[in-house]
Amino acid sequence: VLSCVTNSCKMVDKANMHYEEFAYAKAIPIYKKALAKDSTAMDAESWYRFGYCYRANNQTALAEECYAKVAKSPDSKSIYKLNYAEMLMENGKYEEANTWMNNYLKAVPNDGRAIELARGLNNIETFFTEKDYFKVQKLNINSTDAEYGPAFYKDGIVFTSSRSSKKNERGIHDWTGKRYYSIFYSRGSKANFEDPVIFLEGVQEKYNNSSLCFNKAGTEMILTRNNLGKKRRTLKEDEVLRLQLYISKLVDGQWTSVVPFQYNSENYSCAHAALSPDGNKLYFSSDMPGTTGGMDLWMSNRVGDAWSVPENLGPAINTLGNEVFPTVANDGTIYF
Repeated sequence: VLSCVTNSCKMVDKANMHYEEFAYAKAIPIYKKALAKDSTAMDAESWYRFGYCYRANNQTALAEECYAKVAKSPDSKSIYKLNYAEMLMENGKYEEANTWMNNYLKAVPNDGRAIELARGLNNIETFFTEKDYFKVQKLNINSTDAEYGPAFYKDGIVFTSSRSSKKNERGIHDWTGKRYYSIFYSRGSKANFEDPVIFLEGVQEKYNNSSLCFNKAGTEMILTRNNLGKKRRTLKEDEVLRLQLYISKLVDGQWTSVVPFQYNSENYSCAHAALSPDGNKLYFSSDMPGTTGGMDLWMSNRVGDAWSVPENLGPAINTLGNEVFPTVANDGTIYF
């Protein structure tokens, strides 16, 4: 029995190590194996990490189960109660979520994101009052892999996906256990599109490429990608890839070589850009110094061929959580 417990603890340590490296897909089976050997092998922090691995891969029902064990434990941290409430919301258990959200707010009454979530839960029925006014259709180009970040381009859309392609046999991302993300293009409209193809193959790097945006004229584009630099194609041990923005312009019908955004850094991420309708404001997500939570929304003004020092959009927008994937409507409204 002592050997079994010891082996289980070692497994949990190994799974926790993968968690620290953002290798969530690798951590999950090790946590499961440790629990199969000894159901008491994990403390509250390890259960939280196990749940986060599921959450990071959109397996919300399993994340809820893990977070329940953490939130209901005697030594639960306040933040665990918020996480549990969020997973209950994800899974449509609004009444129970409201209970746990208010439980969290008793301990942390000034958390703006929890205040807004609680307000939403108290008025949840109003979110469904106009459901019959809109029709949501699933596009015919969806796959069993992840698809997100669509943007209109020419006679179709570009979007991000981890799907396979003859020109896209990338490596496996330890976060998801699936291929690294690539950008695809598909011609079509409404809900009917042609088979997607890799978009601007030469622009995309070995690791993640995503969240492409264009200016209104379609002559400038900004994408998010990981970058190791031209001379390196493999990661060093324990190295963390940051997200960075790259800009290209359409000249004589050809996209120019991408130029890195001047505020990219090896110490933080800049990602998921959106341009204002006039193209003179660049909004993006970053965890650069001055960030309130995990990722905040920032803004730079165009200054000639460069961009001004980024400004944080402030507490009216940013919270202790993550603000990502901004989109700017024609009237200047920001959705994120």
